[in-house]
Amino acid sequence: QRLKAAIYYTTSEICTVLGSKADITINNKFVAALTETTVRYLECLGRDLELFARHAKRTQISVDDVLLTARKSQELVITKFLFSSINHLFCFQIL
Repeated sequence: QRLKAAIYYTTSEICTVLGSKADITINNKFVAALTETTVRYLECLGRDLELFARHAKRTQISVDDVLLTARKSQELVITKFLFSSINHLFCFQIL
C-alpha cells in the first residue's frame, strides 16, 4: 500500500507539472487510473523478471533478465541496445 501511495503521489506531481505546461487540469480519477495501470504493469514486470531468473536457475534477478523483459516493449528496445553497448564497452575496459 505504501508503494502504491508513493506511485500515486509521484504520478500526481508529474500530471500537475505536465498539466500546467499544457494549460489543462487533470482530475484525481485520471491520476488514480494511471496509478493503477502503473502498479499492474510493475507487478507484471516483476513477475516476468522472477520467471526469467528462475528459468535460468538463479535466485537473483540479473541484467540479462531485464533485457529479456525489455523485448516486450518497443520503447525499451532502444534501452536494450544502450545497455548492451555500455556492457560491451565496460567488459573491454576490464580486460
